[in-house]
Amino acid sequence: MQPDITRRLILKQTIAVPAWSLFATDAPAASLNFGQDWREVIIVLLDLLIPEDTTPSASQLGVHEDIFVNSQTIYNYQLMLQKGAEWLNVNSLKLGRRTGFVSATFQTQEKLIDAALNSQSN
Repeated sequence: MQPDITRRLILKQTIAVPAWSLFATDAPAASLNFGQDWREVIIVLLDLLIPEDTTPSASQLGVHEDIFVNSQTIYNYQLMLQKGAEWLNVNSLKLGRRTGFVSATFQTQEKLIDAALNSQSN
């Protein structure tokens, strides 16, 4: 089944709104990372947003490397990425999964991305 979301729409949405800043998490103080580094979650997310088809995937293009470099130099950027990865992991658990976002099924990952794109800031 083809997703209804196009790459262009996702990139437009991502650029227009600092998406991770919209998500409040009710996660416990100890982060639920399921043994996953937040960077792994971001790489999987990027590859879902920009998958390999007739063009390379986000990770093949090294998009994550640029993001990680920026996370070292832009104030609170790394924290924002970590909170976003935590949101994906926590909400994976809320969907009844016992694994984090990286290990979730493609369908679960799609549901979480849809939920993130359609959420309203609190």
